[in-house]
Amino acid sequence: AEAICEAASRPSMRFVQPRTESQQAMRALHRVRESLVQDKVKTTNQMHAFLLEFGISVPRGAAVISRL
Repeated sequence: AEAICEAASRPSMRFVQPRTESQQAMRALHRVRESLVQDKVKTTNQMHAFLLEFGISVPRGAAVISRL
């Protein structure tokens, strides 16, 4: 409690506004989307590696994998 009082009394102390519910929801959506994008890239890279193990060379890119 003492530390909080001391910090609040300092003129150079900056405070952060808590996020609104809509901001929290938007951040959650962005995190989910980022996770999905990372999973897609990881899976595409794995597919390329598996195909190369069997001697099948295909161009890079998710579009090529989706056509297979």
